[in-house]
Order: sequence, then C-alpha cells, then structure tokens
Amino acid sequence: SKETIDAAIGDVLTKPWQPLPLGLKPPSLEGVLAELQRQGISKLPPACG
Repeated sequence: SKETIDAAIGDVLTKPWQPLPLGLKPPSLEGVLAELQRQGISKLPPACG
C-alpha cells in the first residue's frame, strides 16, 4: 500500500545508515529516488539529520 511505501521511504530518509527493510527488492533504491524526485525532492538530506 502507499502507506507502507511512504513509511519505508521515511525510514530510509531518517535512518540512511540502516539497510532497507526486508521485502524490498532491487531496484528499490532507484524506486525510492525516483519517488523523491517525483515529489520534488532532488537530493537526500544529510545523514547527520
């Protein structure tokens, strides 16, 4: 569902040092980046928060 995708993206943004949740398969990273670009976010925030 979209909520699950949003939650996964949120986890990646807030905890970029952690591996992606189980169940996400390649090209999950590309999918996340594409979704961020679609929403108008051009780059990830700094890992330091």
